[in-house]
Amino acid sequence: MEVLEFIKEHKASISYFMEGGCFSFYLLLKQEYPQAQCYYDMDHIITKIDGLYYDVTGLVFGDGFLPLEEYSESTKRRIMREHYKPKI
Repeated sequence: MEVLEFIKEHKASISYFMEGGCFSFYLLLKQEYPQAQCYYDMDHIITKIDGLYYDVTGLVFGDGFLPLEEYSESTKRRIMREHYKPKI
């Protein structure tokens, strides 16, 4: 399934994922697209899949975002606290 098609299927949950659940959305995409990579800009998480960047709204620009692995362990823990929500 195309990434944008997959995202469209989850549009009903947009507020859930945009209000503190962007890491959860990355995890959802990662289940469907194992090559997905997590990117962060100290505020929001987006997902890189096959050279393109996505969040729950669809295609986004990746300017200013870095791969999650480039952040410190303390920042990663903060991300988990602030951007992860258990499943709906």
